[in-house]
Amino acid sequence: MEFHDNAHLAVHDSTISNVINHGPIYNAPIITNNFANQETTAPVADKREMLIQVQQKLAVLSYLDSHEEASRRTDKETGSWFLDAKVFQDWCNAIGEVKVILAVGDPGVGKTCLVSLIIEHLQRIYGHTAVAYFYLHSQEAEAQTPTKIVSSLLKQLISTYSSLPDLAIRLYDQLDQGIPQLEVLVTTVLNLLQDKQTPTFIVLDALDECKESYQQDFIHFLRQLLQTKVQLFVTCRPTSADIGDLFNISCCIKQPIRANPSDIQKVLTKKLESKKSLGKIVNGEFKAEAIETIQSRAQGISYCSNASRTHIIIDHKRTD
Repeated sequence: MEFHDNAHLAVHDSTISNVINHGPIYNAPIITNNFANQETTAPVADKREMLIQVQQKLAVLSYLDSHEEASRRTDKETGSWFLDAKVFQDWCNAIGEVKVILAVGDPGVGKTCLVSLIIEHLQRIYGHTAVAYFYLHSQEAEAQTPTKIVSSLLKQLISTYSSLPDLAIRLYDQLDQGIPQLEVLVTTVLNLLQDKQTPTFIVLDALDECKESYQQDFIHFLRQLLQTKVQLFVTCRPTSADIGDLFNISCCIKQPIRANPSDIQKVLTKKLESKKSLGKIVNGEFKAEAIETIQSRAQGISYCSNASRTHIIIDHKRTD
């Protein structure tokens, strides 16, 4: 993963409002007067119980398991070149007009590793209450509907409250009938975000793995998020032309992602040093040669992960 020169960044001139009005997929408003300001006279203790019930019923997809798996596979010493880069720092600190980073890269360049590092970086700075995320997977594309993804994001956002906020009362009223309709979920999310005084960070991995028939509804939801104090980070493959086109907005930077040579070197060095079976044959000269050869053959593929492919390429080097 590496930043390209700023000349390669695609920053577009369309305004946010132009994109939001570009063929709305459904008409979920930012604030719906019939329940945005709805209040309840329920005691605080009851609101706490109501919040617990909402959290339980919104837990339809396990975003936490996906993050823990991605985090487990990611070397924590990688990615600093990205996290320290000015374009990311400006986005992270909500400086300037950039609200969206669309990180575009081929399969295997380390986008999911990068996402896990970004999530944990944001949580360290702002706490868990300011961050919501979701990892999309092609194997689960059928189950990962816009309704369930938005529900998972809403669960994370609403968990920052000590009791159920009045802005979510209508949501509570509909839970007895199962997961509420997408419009109710979206409007609740937007109302909660609109009510916040500080930025909320939403990180999404592999948006291109969202089922094609779901993408327009979900991307329209993402465009609506930009009317609130949201900073959005999204990854996808370069073949996802539709996703790229839908993010052609002035507040978005499209950032090409490739494997970073420093990250490859760090992980391969650790792997070579940890393989006891290679202890007798891996000397300094061989190690340097192996790392240099693998780096030259990587072709932008990332080895920042602790996944098995690092073992495979090391073993391949031994048989050359």
